[in-house]
Amino acid sequence: MKVLLFSMKETSKTNNTIDLNKIAAYISVSLIIRILLDYLFHQLVTGPSPASDVFNSMTEAELILIVVITAPVVETAIFQLIAQEILIRYLPIATTKYKLYIAACVSALLFSLTHYYSILYILMTFLSGLLYSGLYLVVRRGTGGIGLSFLSACLTHILFNLSEYLIYK
Repeated sequence: MKVLLFSMKETSKTNNTIDLNKIAAYISVSLIIRILLDYLFHQLVTGPSPASDVFNSMTEAELILIVVITAPVVETAIFQLIAQEILIRYLPIATTKYKLYIAACVSALLFSLTHYYSILYILMTFLSGLLYSGLYLVVRRGTGGIGLSFLSACLTHILFNLSEYLIYK
């Protein structure tokens, strides 16, 4: 996360142009880290997934629609777009650097608390939330655009959930 925010600072100083190669690299790195976190989680937890009861009651079409598409879009809108933008705008802290760190941490905490299947799962989703928040902020500061930031974080989340669906279905 600190690396992403440092990179964000460097990008915002140089120019405000959209560098799609850099954004693709940020998405790729975030996705790889997220998949590694999930692998670690599955090594620590034996038995069925904490959410398997919910997922087992859904059809394939429902899983794809809800877990792969709808949940990432809604969660990105709530936890990255809305929560972080409000925190960055209204936190009574003078320095932008600390606002960004606090916004990312609060957003990740809120995101993780909505995934309350187990304590370990909450911890894993907190780390994931930091990745999604960091990616959102890096792209936001690097391009000045909320839309591209939202799409980057959302696409990363969708790709991760799709990989989970394909691996563990």
